[in-house]
Amino acid sequence: MAGMRITRTTAIAATAALGLGASVLLPTVASADETPVDARAFIANANAPGTVDDSYLVVLKESAVRAESAGAEALAERYDAEITSTYDTVLNGLAISASEEDAVALAADPAVAEVVQNQTFTVSGTQSPVPSWGLDRLDQPALPLDDSYTYPDPAARA
Repeated sequence: MAGMRITRTTAIAATAALGLGASVLLPTVASADETPVDARAFIANANAPGTVDDSYLVVLKESAVRAESAGAEALAERYDAEITSTYDTVLNGLAISASEEDAVALAADPAVAEVVQNQTFTVSGTQSPVPSWGLDRLDQPALPLDDSYTYPDPAARA
């Protein structure tokens, strides 16, 4: 009887270890219909134009862990991610620096609602009337001023 318990316990532990190992090492996960899905699909905005390499925003599930807690630090550490900022007012989340592979693994964690790759944005357009004389002067050094400010347009320089 004792030998049977050890065998059963060993079998359960081995099955659990194999399951955990497979979930970390496999680049795909099975959906409800058992169709493999590329794990990178869990990262919103992945490799879109203007994305920042190794920079991600992580939205945590409200019921799982708070962004400013030791649990969030432990979660980031588990996936070799460095927390660069925490957000606890508008959303429960983190800004992290991590490799794409680590971000994909983090995105699959049950405590995570979403991972989004960081992206740079530029502003272009014209503001009129301007809130200050100085802005009008920046885009138009010659007088008379036209009471408008045109933001730099990087596409116009290309």
